[in-house]
Amino acid sequence: FFMKRFFALILVIILASVALIGCGDQELETQEVDLKEREVSETSEKNTDEEADQADKQTEDTAANEAFVLVDFQGNELVLEKMPENIVPISYSLALILNELGVELAAMTSTRRELPDNLVNIPKVGNPKRPDIEQILAVGADLVIMSPRFLAMHTETFKEHDIAFIGIDNSSYEGTKKLIKNFGKAFNAEEKAQEIITKFEDREKIVMDRISGKEAPRVMIMHGSAGTFTLARDTTFAGSLVKMLGGINVTEGLPLEDSLGDYVPFSQEQVVKINPDIILRIAHGRAEDTKKMFEHEFNTNSVWQDISAVQNGRVYDMDNALFFANPGLRAIESLELIAEILYP
Repeated sequence: FFMKRFFALILVIILASVALIGCGDQELETQEVDLKEREVSETSEKNTDEEADQADKQTEDTAANEAFVLVDFQGNELVLEKMPENIVPISYSLALILNELGVELAAMTSTRRELPDNLVNIPKVGNPKRPDIEQILAVGADLVIMSPRFLAMHTETFKEHDIAFIGIDNSSYEGTKKLIKNFGKAFNAEEKAQEIITKFEDREKIVMDRISGKEAPRVMIMHGSAGTFTLARDTTFAGSLVKMLGGINVTEGLPLEDSLGDYVPFSQEQVVKINPDIILRIAHGRAEDTKKMFEHEFNTNSVWQDISAVQNGRVYDMDNALFFANPGLRAIESLELIAEILYP
């Protein structure tokens, strides 16, 4: 009996030991599995981080190596190895458009016209006819943007100093929308560019719907500057607006040569013959002095008293802020104003 109890006790101890060993092995296996899973997870996270870092680096390298492309007034592409960092527009309207698109400017043309706060204190480099090349060099300009009108004057200078330059046309209302899109694409601001263009076109549609079917008036656009008067053709900013709105520019009926350019001389006999319905007067140079010159001409020269526009009180002095040159972002305001004058 004693021996049976002894063997039974031994058996219990053996079974308990096996159970404990089994539990220990299971716990060890569980720990090993957890360790392996943790190692796999950490390896996976490390690989993911490395892949993300590599992707970011590739993106940065691509952005750094991606060529900058801007289309000029003739449809030719200016291609630079990378995005320019010190941009200098020698044009008031182009500067405001670039600024609205979020493009940082190193300097811009000198102007007496109103500027956004962030452009007031940036360096000024003179006017489009006589830009200050020393100041342009001082800001480290790597791209100069200007009107094609002044391109030939400065081409050799910019080439001599190895500064990239381009002529961008901004002479018409439609040209303004086109250049906004052009800038947006070149400077990676396409969404903002489209936002601006959409606002233009929404207001434009209201104007065009209102004037639809109305009789087209005959319009004389007088340009006053430096003691002389000329007539603006359809190729000018104001001329492009009159044409777009269906108005008839009186220069269309004159025998003119293309070599005369955007502004053409005229005689008193021609004024009487063409007898415009509307006269738009645009002052250049010193605006106030030019307006006085207009008044003196119309008050002392009896020829004007026989003109329909004068007799019917349809002579208008245009706002210089909107018509001195293309006002860029305010071009839609220019369109709305001329529409009101042509079709009150």
